[in-house]
Amino acid sequence: MSELPMNHDLIAFRNAVRSLLTEVTIAILSRDLQGNLVLHMGLESVFGYPIERFKEDPNFFMHLVTERSNSTASWCLSDPWWSLNVSQGQPFDTEVEILHGDGKMHWMRYHVRPVFDESGNLVRHDAIIFDRSREKSEEKELGQSEARFQMLVENLPDGIILTQDGSIQYANPTAITLWEGESDKDIIFPQESLLLNDQDFVTSATKQWCERNNGTRFLGEVVHCRVEFNQRPAVMSIIRDRTEQFFLQQELERMAYEDSVTGLSNRRKFYEMLSTLMKESLAKDQQVAVVYLDLDRFKIINDEYGHSFGDDVLKAVAQRLQASHQYSSLIARLGGDEFAFLYHHTSQTEVSLAAQGILGQFHKPLNIHGTFLKIAPSLGVAFYPQDASTLDELMRYADRAMYESKKSGGNRVVFYEKTF
Repeated sequence: MSELPMNHDLIAFRNAVRSLLTEVTIAILSRDLQGNLVLHMGLESVFGYPIERFKEDPNFFMHLVTERSNSTASWCLSDPWWSLNVSQGQPFDTEVEILHGDGKMHWMRYHVRPVFDESGNLVRHDAIIFDRSREKSEEKELGQSEARFQMLVENLPDGIILTQDGSIQYANPTAITLWEGESDKDIIFPQESLLLNDQDFVTSATKQWCERNNGTRFLGEVVHCRVEFNQRPAVMSIIRDRTEQFFLQQELERMAYEDSVTGLSNRRKFYEMLSTLMKESLAKDQQVAVVYLDLDRFKIINDEYGHSFGDDVLKAVAQRLQASHQYSSLIARLGGDEFAFLYHHTSQTEVSLAAQGILGQFHKPLNIHGTFLKIAPSLGVAFYPQDASTLDELMRYADRAMYESKKSGGNRVVFYEKTF
């Protein structure tokens, strides 16, 4: 009566083992030295063949092994593992590819243990067999995915740098090329970027000038991302060279705000700065002054010598005006032969002295290709907010004052008055 629970437990255990083996596609078998099955479980589900095939032919397994199996399993094609006389008694593992009963190729992992009797004689081999086809497929896909990712990173047009613990762990070829080096050892990465992984931060983007070993530098647009590397925090930085775009933007801004003939600021630049200074002066209770300048007799010179010669005159005038530019905020050519100076944080006396300095630049004649020309300017001055309440009024009143200077014979400075 006492043995019944044990038999019952044994049956339950066997059923549990069968259930587990069915779920995880594992087979257990034991063969004697002639290859006959002593014990087996799960063979049919793992190999896809009726168990009778294995019982009828001890070498049936050998016929399933493919020539593509790796060299460690080559013994399967000549001597079955159950025929090996393993005197050391050590288990061994191998992996082979077999033709499964479903007509497909499956990879099987064998763990074989030789069993000896009390006298030390080999009596059988026990084996556990795993179907690793799914793992193999996943490993292959993972390898292919990693290879594709590696190829993608290696060929990206942007530089990729992986940093951890304050040092560079990886740099792709583009990053190395950006620093004009031969390896990641040639990369001079900003110290603050190397230490980012030691701080709490979110993905960020910056623009910074990056130095090279040869003394040159480039403007890098850098995006930092927190990543995991070897199961620890690290930072991946994506670097794009923005040097060309930077200088292109500078050139576009220069073209937008620079007079093409004289190289001075143009009307747009002058009006934008004047607007800004007027807002600041109002908040700080300070004055802004505009000195409007027009060249006397320039039309006659243009008509007599031509427009190309006239442009050279304007260039020479611009050079004279720049010599008087030290006290002003800006000097610009507004168009034709009209120029303007902009002053702020200044008084009427200071502006008057500056204007007299401008006139002094034209005491000597201009030398244009060996032709000496006596040119005198007429200057008009208006103040904000003393004379005008808006930008347009300020420019209009400075222009009126300049015409009053012309009417008076030119080569002089006239300050705006309400009687004009």
